Amino acid sequence: MKSTFGKEIYMIKVQGVFRVLTVLSVLLALSLVPVQASTGGKIAGVVTDANTGDALPSANIIVVDSEMGTTADEKGRFFILNVPTGTYTLRVTYIGYAPIQIQDLIVSTGLTSSVDIGMASAKIQVDEMIIKAERPIIDKNATNAVRIINADDLEALPLRSSEEVVALQPGVILQDGDLHVRGSRVDEIAYYIEGTSTRNPITGGSAAELVDEAIEEIQVQAGGFNAEYGGATAGVIIRQLRTGGTAWEFELVSENDGGVSTSENLGAYGYGEKITVFTAGGPLGGKVRLFTALSKGEAGSPPMYWDGFELNNLVDTGDRGGGVHWQDADEDGEKEPDKVDTLIVNPGTIAHAGAQITRANTTMLLDLNPITLKLTHILASGNADSPGTPIRNILNTHRLAESDFQQNMLSLKATHVLSANTIYDVTLSYLKNEYESYDPYFEDNFMLYSDSTAVSQMGEAKKLDFASFSRAGSAPRDYDFNGFPFTRPGATMTGYGKQSDGYKGVSGSITNQGKVHQLKAGFDFQSWQTRRYSIGGLGSIRNQINLSHPELEAVYDRYYSGEVKADKLLSELISAAEAAGKYEELQRLIRQNSRGDFFGFDEFGREQEGGKSLGGDLEAPRSPQFASAYLQDKIEYKDLIVNAGLRLDYFDIDSWDIVKDDEGRALLNRDEQNYTLLISDDKGKTYMTRSKSHAKISPRLGFSFPVSDRTVMHIQYGKFAQMPALRSSLTGGARLALETGGQNFINAPTAFNLEPMMTTQYEIGLERQFTDLASFDITGFYRDVRGQMQLRNQDLSPSSIGASGGYNYLQNGDFATTKGIEFVLKIRRSKGFRTEINYTLQDARGTGSSTLSAVAGVEVRTNLPTLEQPLDFNQKHTGSVLLDYKVPVSGGVFSGVYASVLTSFSSGHNYTLVGGSLGQRGPEDGAVMDDFDPRSRKPLESVNASTTPWTYETNLKIGKKMSLRGTNVTLYLRAMNLFNRKNVINVYRRTGNTSDDGFLNSPELSQQIVAARGEEYVDMFEKINLQNRQHYSTNQGGDLFDEPRQVRIGLSLDF
Repeated sequence: MKSTFGKEIYMIKVQGVFRVLTVLSVLLALSLVPVQASTGGKIAGVVTDANTGDALPSANIIVVDSEMGTTADEKGRFFILNVPTGTYTLRVTYIGYAPIQIQDLIVSTGLTSSVDIGMASAKIQVDEMIIKAERPIIDKNATNAVRIINADDLEALPLRSSEEVVALQPGVILQDGDLHVRGSRVDEIAYYIEGTSTRNPITGGSAAELVDEAIEEIQVQAGGFNAEYGGATAGVIIRQLRTGGTAWEFELVSENDGGVSTSENLGAYGYGEKITVFTAGGPLGGKVRLFTALSKGEAGSPPMYWDGFELNNLVDTGDRGGGVHWQDADEDGEKEPDKVDTLIVNPGTIAHAGAQITRANTTMLLDLNPITLKLTHILASGNADSPGTPIRNILNTHRLAESDFQQNMLSLKATHVLSANTIYDVTLSYLKNEYESYDPYFEDNFMLYSDSTAVSQMGEAKKLDFASFSRAGSAPRDYDFNGFPFTRPGATMTGYGKQSDGYKGVSGSITNQGKVHQLKAGFDFQSWQTRRYSIGGLGSIRNQINLSHPELEAVYDRYYSGEVKADKLLSELISAAEAAGKYEELQRLIRQNSRGDFFGFDEFGREQEGGKSLGGDLEAPRSPQFASAYLQDKIEYKDLIVNAGLRLDYFDIDSWDIVKDDEGRALLNRDEQNYTLLISDDKGKTYMTRSKSHAKISPRLGFSFPVSDRTVMHIQYGKFAQMPALRSSLTGGARLALETGGQNFINAPTAFNLEPMMTTQYEIGLERQFTDLASFDITGFYRDVRGQMQLRNQDLSPSSIGASGGYNYLQNGDFATTKGIEFVLKIRRSKGFRTEINYTLQDARGTGSSTLSAVAGVEVRTNLPTLEQPLDFNQKHTGSVLLDYKVPVSGGVFSGVYASVLTSFSSGHNYTLVGGSLGQRGPEDGAVMDDFDPRSRKPLESVNASTTPWTYETNLKIGKKMSLRGTNVTLYLRAMNLFNRKNVINVYRRTGNTSDDGFLNSPELSQQIVAARGEEYVDMFEKINLQNRQHYSTNQGGDLFDEPRQVRIGLSLDF
């Protein structure tokens, strides 16, 4: 029965929005003004007589080439608010005094750039004075640890990815491609671009990525951030974009590694890495400034250690059903097994693993003093090939899955300067991300993926030797070569999927600067919408049509004859089912055979608003809503800085929960025929309800004060609220029917009754300048997080219908604590050299490293973990050493030469030695013990008592800048993992090393398989699995080793 709750649900959501708006209104009324997250900083200082020290009231201070400026007060003090992140020149004038220019003054988001100006009398100094500002070696304005990376840093570092640069910062690690901040899970980090939150609450990751050359500044705040920032229980990553200047400037950058290669060049393989970037910035008339960055990137293969090998005289054993393809070639009455004479795996690179991505980042600033408008547009699109299991699929790369994505973000910010000390702004924002995964030949015509005739016709058209299907929907069976499966050419390799996430948002901002207090208050509102469609089992669906639905089979016949085009096949099938009165029967056929998950789309992948599919409102698009408000008071009293704030977060995730009886057992009504769960039955009995909304208040308090003229201390306390990634809580009715059916092990079940995670964090730090050129800062922190997602098992009420036993689900339950010390040593450039050393000592512990950590205990109904143990991603010691050198301008023939060497290190991460049976794994997988189905694992020690080896990696960038006919030319070489150190980042958990997975050397596991398959099996196991780790990457994901050496050559032209 379809839900009739539509109107009630709408009213509940409206009431919830009104409640949060009421709270927001109260906060705004109390705080005078509203503000969103900062997008600029503040310039402040004092203007005095350089000789007497007397204040110079009413001195004029302007930001050159802008409309920004102010006058000093009666004590010579001044401030300029909301200065966009960047580098500026100040010009100061006063009657009777020589003008002064302060050049290269750097302004950072949310911080104060202090500059005290001593002016000389015109009787003493006639010409205008020009002073080069130097960035303060210690920051006296921040009440927490703020790590800043500007555009010059990004250019100098021997890394290409800004994500890798973020991972260098203290408290941050990058493990298996995931960022963790102070022991966080991957979905606990917030992302901001131009003051707008870009965290995708569905995935928990960043919803928008940038062209590196478009970035003006990156701030990493690992903890202790102010109340204006939310959406995180760990750190925030804040990125600001460049804006155009007063004169046009252009840059063209091209960098590549020489293309895909199967032999080494310059000591490294080529992986087809290539990126071309073009930037342009300048004025459009007197009021408009434009900046745009366009990039196109390509990759041919993921960089990984990959050994080539050759296999000869391979004979199909038929153990995987391949005998149906054998032919009686010599007509002796017996079919001969299929053979492959030679199979070659090339070294260095993987086939069908390329990617292409195009990005465009644009900012446009319109200055209509006292109002400015800033438009930001972030656009990206790309395509990627999936190698799947690369060796297994080496004979069928033509049908491996491909995927496309599109990313579109737009924001418009209007800022109004009401007075010298009061400004406000309003921002409208829009974001939409779309993703699609498909068969490269049939694309979104998924009803042809497993159609024998369509595949055969496609093979003939492309002149490919595809194997024959045994019947309409039965794809070719795998070869079995000595126990290892190899996909036959033409076999179906993928299902079809698509997803759309996006939001519309509004935020407002105003700042009021008093003599001591800088008051802020703010709100932000985002209304998201997400749709998902995933369908598999296409061979089974095609078989069912062939066997039982002649009216649909007739449509396929029309397609074979050319009467129906591929892009019209699905609509014709639907029309034929409707004409035969079997539309719902076709819906059920797809639901019962596809293992599908869809909402916002019906069974056929057509967008719907709800009610068209058999899942009813369970399969309507989901519309999570998030609202926040905060009050922030920054007190600047002499050298004391106090940041006091209060934040309110409101979460409405638009999900469904299952009703429970008085004993906490699920009351389920599972409709087996329509393959869904019922929200209510025709008697009005309710089985599912809308998830509850939640509101959390988070106080924040920070202090910064001098201990001496060269030493500053900061102390911070804060509470932080954030929902876990919502992907697991947003599930369609067909998927719920699968999960609650009791016939399948589900390693990624649905989350119910989710509440926000809550973190309490303490931070204390000391920053000291110990010479004119050097400083260090040391920060200690303690972080306690509650409510991380945890796997549980739900018992069913005896009154449940259509289900028995129980089911696994996710709910808040895990908790973790992290304590540590972060250390940074900086030595400012002198005689060409600059040095920076980062080091973190931390201990991250919790009851679970991921949502699946408790699966083994849940399956055997033991107690859930309650003791904190080291987390999988705990790395006790991490750090980096950067040595950057530039030849001084007077360096003669070496003038313009520069080099930077970066060495990073880690003490490895924790893991648990385990044993256990093979479980349901085949001979091709050996004895890999993975996280996705750990039911057969048995720990041999305390959880995560072991640690992977230390890792060290050195990266180099060396280049030369020169000028040719007015164009600045830079030639450079970038070498990652310069010494090609084979760093171990994971190990086989049976043995604790990377050379032996514990299978071949354990007779109790391998003896029967080896005896049956012979030495040929052992040889293939060593080449495929031990040398190239196919079984590890297939089952666990990731790799045992970090990336090998990569060498890229680049050229940059500035004009």
